[in-house]
Amino acid sequence: MFNIKFICFSLLLIFPIDGKCEWTKLFDRKGTTFYFDYNSLLINNKLREVNMMIDYNAKDSKGDLSLIVKRIINCNEMMYKDLETNFFRQNLGKGEKSRGSGQVKNSKWQYFPPGSSGGEIIKIICKIK
Repeated sequence: MFNIKFICFSLLLIFPIDGKCEWTKLFDRKGTTFYFDYNSLLINNKLREVNMMIDYNAKDSKGDLSLIVKRIINCNEMMYKDLETNFFRQNLGKGEKSRGSGQVKNSKWQYFPPGSSGGEIIKIICKIK
């Protein structure tokens, strides 16, 4: 399980004072690594808006190796919805965007239970003050 104090302390050490965008690794699970950009985090009561990056060890079904997504998280309901998704053929969001990238139309809230990757992301992001 994640030690949230350790994560928060690590975040303070990792981010430069000049505010440059940098990806912070959240965790690895089943060949996938999850990151978020602390500098993009917006907090409005129990809602969080944040940029996330999902990096795959192997190409997904469409040939992509990474995804950068702008996401809204509802901390009370353990749900999130994506506002924009950008797919990349290379790891770590490198290279040109592939097809299907852009704003998500009619995005719907999705529930993710504790213990799932989505649930762990929500848990970590929602503990940041």
